[in-house]
Amino acid sequence: VITAVSTDPEGFPLTWSYSVTTGSLTNGGGASATVSQADNVFTITPTTTEAYAGTFSITFSATDGTNAVTAASAFTLAFAYDWTTTTQQQKIVASDAEASDVFGYSVGIDGETIVTGAYGEAAGGSYAGAAYIFTRSGTTWSQQQKLTASDATQADYFGIGSAISGDTVIVGAHQESAGGTGAGAAYIFTRSGTTWSQQQKLVASDPQTGDNLGVEVDIDGDTAVANAYNEDAGGTNAGAAYVFTRSGTTWTQQQKLTASDAAASDRFGYGISINGDTTVVGCLGGEAAYIFTRSGTTWTQQQILTGSDAQAGDMFGCSVGISGDTVVVGAYEEDTVGSNAGAAYIFTRSGTTWTQQQKIQASDAQADDYFGYNVAIDGDTVVVGAYKEDAGGSSAGAAYIFTRSGTTWTQDKKIVASDAQASDWFGFRVGIEDDTVVVGGPNEDTEGSN
Repeated sequence: VITAVSTDPEGFPLTWSYSVTTGSLTNGGGASATVSQADNVFTITPTTTEAYAGTFSITFSATDGTNAVTAASAFTLAFAYDWTTTTQQQKIVASDAEASDVFGYSVGIDGETIVTGAYGEAAGGSYAGAAYIFTRSGTTWSQQQKLTASDATQADYFGIGSAISGDTVIVGAHQESAGGTGAGAAYIFTRSGTTWSQQQKLVASDPQTGDNLGVEVDIDGDTAVANAYNEDAGGTNAGAAYVFTRSGTTWTQQQKLTASDAAASDRFGYGISINGDTTVVGCLGGEAAYIFTRSGTTWTQQQILTGSDAQAGDMFGCSVGISGDTVVVGAYEEDTVGSNAGAAYIFTRSGTTWTQQQKIQASDAQADDYFGYNVAIDGDTVVVGAYKEDAGGSSAGAAYIFTRSGTTWTQDKKIVASDAQASDWFGFRVGIEDDTVVVGGPNEDTEGSN
């Protein structure tokens, strides 16, 4: 609905009209968009046939009978996906799947490309790890490439974290030992055509033994973040997160992020997510999430988020996700609907202030579901993993899709694997992009135990 506004200097009544000045309401088809008018209020009803969803501009006009004024108004029609009709499109497995690979331990999706980690894969030695790229053509996903570190060694755990943005992938290897045993590293890969190549290996400027950089990683454009939740600068295992930026083909550390109230055993960085100039960092031991914003090249802590009904042991901050001015935080041991049933909390930003918008829980919540162990968000849609949910067998797992209308979030769909079995851990990792959700089930056994 568009309400056009104009006034006549002499107070004469105005007559309103409109015309389509570029494009077409019909886009060559019979199932056209329509425009209805009630004085100065115009209602644009789009076609429900996607093939006829054309691009058009409308010019509104007002006249007092003598003089006329016209003005063009640009607007965008946004359509919400009907998640209630969600169906499984495909189950993907590694082309060289073997027992204990734990393929699906980490997942990321951007457009028609998925990256998933398999930190138990043994190509470079036992638990050296790998990551796999899959691309979609039509409705079919195919493996494009298997990624391994150029300096892979046994027990690096490459693939424990992974994320994708466009033609760039970041993969964490939290036990990589170049900066000390278990200091950790992250690896950047880029795609040219259909081929992925390692661009750079990222390590902290101050690596130390046991920091475990790379358990969680994320990337948005030319900025990547990697956690090191056992980093000790603010106390033993207080934790930190590292921001890296790319100029040309070279990545450099931009800043090390730590909590303003860092304390031992906080494990700041347990969950991490970035969108543009805002990063959210989960703090498992501290039961909080921290918002950082970038101005120029400097990151500053904007706010600390906590649940409105926070209790010790909720594990608030175990997972986080951000999209625009909305953040979702998981708390997989939250107890209000059952011991360790779990919950997730939605926060929104107005100006520089974040407030809790809603607490969400599964419609069929039960004790020990671990709802909120992993979360992801894209626009007005949140997906929440509950990898210990029992519908397909003990700890077979499930994921839940919630959408926002106005300021209210509602569960649209519970999804489970088509071949669910006990201990698959479906929902251990989740990702979302537009109308596609990817769910990892790292303990699934069809190709071999786990």
